[in-house]
Amino acid sequence: MSKLTFSRTEKDFLNFSRIAAGPYRRRGIIYIIVAVGIGIAAALAVIDMVRVAGYFPADRFTQTVLTTLIYFLIFYLLLHFFNAFGKQSWLAADGNFLSEKTFQMTAKGLSEESDYQKSFTDWRGVIGIQETPDYILFYIDRMQAYLLPKSAFKKPEDIPGFLEKAHGYWQKAGGGLKPEKEKNDTAVVE
Repeated sequence: MSKLTFSRTEKDFLNFSRIAAGPYRRRGIIYIIVAVGIGIAAALAVIDMVRVAGYFPADRFTQTVLTTLIYFLIFYLLLHFFNAFGKQSWLAADGNFLSEKTFQMTAKGLSEESDYQKSFTDWRGVIGIQETPDYILFYIDRMQAYLLPKSAFKKPEDIPGFLEKAHGYWQKAGGGLKPEKEKNDTAVVE
C-alpha cells in the first residue's frame, strides 16, 4: 500500500498547475487586459490612418460603430490567438512527467523513481499534504509537490488508510508545525 506505480497524463499536469499555482496565477485576467489594451491601441491606430487618408465617414454615429467593430474584431483575434497559444502541449511524450513512476512512502520519507529521475524527500522537508478529489499532493515547496493520482490505488478504500499513515509520519517528523521565530532576529550587515 505504500508503494505505487503509475503514469501521469497531460490532464494531471494541467490540474497540478491549477491546484499548485492557482493562488499565484492570473493568466486569464492578464490575457484579457492585454487583449483589451492592444485592441484599443490597434483600433485607434487604424482609425487614425483611415482618418488621415480621408476615407472615414463624417457623421459621428458611423465613426463610433466602425470604431467599435474594428476594436471587437482585433479583440476577438487576440483572444483566439492567446487561447490557441495557451493550449499547446509543453510536455514531451517520452519525457519525465509523463513517464511511468514508482512512488514509495516510508517512515523516513517519500521517494519517486522513473527511468529519468530518482528523488527522495525526508518527512521534515514536506511542508504540506493536500487531498483533492483526484489527487494527493505532498508539497516540498509552495509550487513543487509529489503529485499522486488517486487512480494509482488499486482500491479506493485504501486511500484513507494511506493518508492517515502519511499524516502520522509527517506529524511524527514535526510536519505542520511552524518553528517559533527568534526574539532577536535582526540581521547584522558588516
